[in-house]
Amino acid sequence: MSWKFIALAVAIGCGAAQACAQEAVPQTHATKLIAQNVRFVMVSGRIIAVVAQRSPVNDKAINLSGPLERLHIDAGFRGPNLSYSLKKGEEEFGVTVRAGTEISLRETRPAGAKGLSFQLQQLPGEPILLLVTEGNKQRTVRASTIWNLLLMEPELGRQQFIPLLEMLRPDWNLASNVAALEESLFHRAASDHSPNHRQLSRLVEQLASNKFSERHRAERELRAAGHVVLPFLEGLDRTRLDAEQWERVRNLIDDLEDDREDKVDRMAVWLAGHEQTWLALMSNDEEWKRRAAGEQLAALVGEKIDFNPAADANTRHKQIERLSDLFDRPAGISAKIPAEATDDLDDDSQ
Repeated sequence: MSWKFIALAVAIGCGAAQACAQEAVPQTHATKLIAQNVRFVMVSGRIIAVVAQRSPVNDKAINLSGPLERLHIDAGFRGPNLSYSLKKGEEEFGVTVRAGTEISLRETRPAGAKGLSFQLQQLPGEPILLLVTEGNKQRTVRASTIWNLLLMEPELGRQQFIPLLEMLRPDWNLASNVAALEESLFHRAASDHSPNHRQLSRLVEQLASNKFSERHRAERELRAAGHVVLPFLEGLDRTRLDAEQWERVRNLIDDLEDDREDKVDRMAVWLAGHEQTWLALMSNDEEWKRRAAGEQLAALVGEKIDFNPAADANTRHKQIERLSDLFDRPAGISAKIPAEATDDLDDDSQ
C-alpha cells in the first residue's frame, strides 16, 4: 500500500465526498499531530502554513522519531516550523516549512525502470521552482504562483503535481479550481479593457509630477484599475522611483493586496494583469483560446507580438519561447499570513 494515502490524511483524510483511488490507510500518529496543529492555506498563489492559537505547539515543540516517520513542529517566531519525512520501501515523501512561508515538498517513487521525483521550493519573494527528475533527465519549471505553475503545466499538474499538493490539504480541489480559473480568465479576456503596461508606466511617471493635481489623478486612476495592476506595480524597479513615487506605489500595493484565502474570481482579476498567465495559456490545446491569450498578451504589453495560434505545435513552441524571453518576469508577490486562516483552524480544533 502506498504511503501517499497515509499522507492524504494530513488535513482531513479521504472523506465520503472525495473518492479515494485505493483503500484508505489509517492515519498515523504523526499525521494526526500535523492535522491538529497546522493548516495549509493558499494566499496570492503561495502556500502558507498557520498554527492554531490553542495548539500545544505554541508552548512546546513536538518531536517524533520512528523507523518510518520523523516529525518536528514548533510555533516559531514568525510562523510555524515543520519537518516531516516518511519512507516506505522505495517511496519517500518530505515536507519542510520554515517561518510559515518557506515551503519545500519532496516526493520520490519508482516508475518502472526509472525513478521519478518531484521537488517544490517556495522561498519568500522568489519564483516557485518545481524540479522534475525522471531517470537521468531533469527539468525545472519556474512560476510566480502555484496557479501560474498549474496553468503552465496542465498535464503534469493533473497527473503528478496536484496530488502532491493535496497531500497537504485534500480539500483544496485544485483541479476544479484551475479549470474554473482558466474559464474566468478567458471570459475576462473577451470583455476586459484594463490599461496596458505603457499606460500604467505613464501613470507611475505622473506620480513624480511637480503638480499635485497630476499626482493625485494618476494615483486615483491606478487605484481605480483595481487588482489587475498589482503584478505591474509589484514588478517595478524601486531604484528608478523617487521617494514620493515609491511611497504612493507602496501604499497602492498595500491597499490592493488581499490577504484572504484565494478564490477563483479574485485570482482571475489578479492574474489577468500578468504576462506569465497569458504566455502559459498560449499553449492551450484549443486554437481560439491560444488566439485570445495572444491578443491579451499583446494588449497587456502594448505592442504587436509574433505569434500564430494556427501554426504547428513546434512553431508555436518556439514563438512562445521567444516571447517568454521578452516579457516573462516573476511577480513580486508578498505572502501574508491571513488572520482568518488561524481563526478557522481554532474553530475546527474546538
